[in-house]
Amino acid sequence: MSIGAIKPLFTILGFIGFLLMPSRSEAIPTFARRYHTSCTTCHMTVPKLNHFGIAFRNNGYRMPQNDASLVKQPDVALGSPAWKKQWPKNGVWPGAIADRAPVSFRLLLDTNIFGSGPQPHLIFDMPHEFALYAGGTLGSGISYFGEVEFKESATPILSQAYINFDHLAKTPLLNLRIGRFEPIATPFSRFYRRLTSSDYNVSEYLAFSDPSPGSFRFTSRQQGIELYGARTGPDNRGGLEWGVGVVNGSDSSRDTNTHKDIEWSASYKFFGYGVAGPIRQEKEEDTKTGDNFVDDSIKVGVFGVSGRRGIGTGPTATEDRYNRVGVKLDIFIKRLNVYGAYVRGKDRIVGANREFDSSAWFTEADYVLTPWIIPLIRYEKTDVTEIAGRPQPQERRVVPAVNLAIRANVRLLVEGRFFVRDANFPSSLRPRNDGRIRLDFLF
Repeated sequence: MSIGAIKPLFTILGFIGFLLMPSRSEAIPTFARRYHTSCTTCHMTVPKLNHFGIAFRNNGYRMPQNDASLVKQPDVALGSPAWKKQWPKNGVWPGAIADRAPVSFRLLLDTNIFGSGPQPHLIFDMPHEFALYAGGTLGSGISYFGEVEFKESATPILSQAYINFDHLAKTPLLNLRIGRFEPIATPFSRFYRRLTSSDYNVSEYLAFSDPSPGSFRFTSRQQGIELYGARTGPDNRGGLEWGVGVVNGSDSSRDTNTHKDIEWSASYKFFGYGVAGPIRQEKEEDTKTGDNFVDDSIKVGVFGVSGRRGIGTGPTATEDRYNRVGVKLDIFIKRLNVYGAYVRGKDRIVGANREFDSSAWFTEADYVLTPWIIPLIRYEKTDVTEIAGRPQPQERRVVPAVNLAIRANVRLLVEGRFFVRDANFPSSLRPRNDGRIRLDFLF
């Protein structure tokens, strides 16, 4: 399928989106219900968080300031506040739970379009996924999040399930996460940043392609613990975000060895809204939804992971010792967001006397054409020196897409994925151009 063939599809879907332009926004998912506010308070469009949403997340799913006064669904206290005076000698510190089930749902309906090849050119995948989310706070100092994914002919997947111990030193600069989560070293999150259905290449590539379990990629959720935090800059703008974790290193229920992987990340934001909200109150805080996509700023960061995994079993078993190190850049200029990342990998196969390098990078630009229309384009390149002793071709891909927020909680995504051909690809392994139309409901 050529790029020209898909242009009419973008035009038609854009016109449909215009006819369905929202006249009002409704807050439905868990956090929107709790504060009686629109999803666009925290999101540019689902799932991409805006600057306010980042600060909300960094504060343990609480408003950066005046949280208690903004809550419209107060928690149910598990005991009298007087018990705090009895703790720790004569009582248990009282907690709190939501006054109703803190559950949200997501439904993804896909239509897949494929280029020339032996497979069908059009496939309905409806539903592609049904997901259940639970998230909230347990009084002061504890928050939680969980996600279960249901797909056709597949066992339900516990994608995320973790507890945060927030503000350990009475500051958002120090928090503890325990459970199953997206690693802090992930360059850009697939859960609260990515606007395409396809993952960023820097997150999903495998430098050593081996079928044994435990293969590392940033898209794999990890089990372990993380220390992390955020601190708004001294000028009440931007600030520092950091994190370090000890994790299994695999997406399986059990690791392939007793060695744990170390992952880390650090970034600094210049200008723009504070990464943990304002340090001092400059004006009355509210939850307005207008212009929440504008945040003139520059963020630079570094990230990495190092670990090992077992390869094979029995007398031929060996071990892959690997590391990944990268840099990232995130720039907002009015309605334009340009960002990208570069990752360098090195693997050493113990016992096989093999070492090889790999790298991947991407750059993406999206633009808020109107608050409900966000087109984007991404270019990405992956380069692996060898796999199983065979030189590998470079993989280059262009991903154009447009997101239409039909409602604050309903998104229409039209996406294409076009590969730049490399002559080194065997004809049987050449990737096919494809596209996807996705309808995304959250309720």
